[in-house]
Amino acid sequence: MAAVIFRLAQLVVGAPFLFHNYEAYISRAFNFGRQFMYKWTVNWRIIPEDVFLDRRFHAVLLGLHATFLIILLFKWVRYRGGFSEFLELQVPPDRDPRKDMSGV
Repeated sequence: MAAVIFRLAQLVVGAPFLFHNYEAYISRAFNFGRQFMYKWTVNWRIIPEDVFLDRRFHAVLLGLHATFLIILLFKWVRYRGGFSEFLELQVPPDRDPRKDMSGV
């Protein structure tokens, strides 16, 4: 259910751009060929500019990022009690009106 909500939110936010120029929106949103400029980096000043501009460095960073996201997903799913438990909608329990402090 959460995945559906997130996808709908993405469609609502992107709808004006999709309707205006669909091809440009899709081609620019997933443009992995763009080159980042060394002069704008703050965190990667510790490495030489030629390494920063190397496409292999970008591929390694992207691969590491994806790997860590997948590891985190598996740990999160295991923490939530397995995949079936992870997918269930978590409904908060009913509040006790005697303990509700919103009207104070």
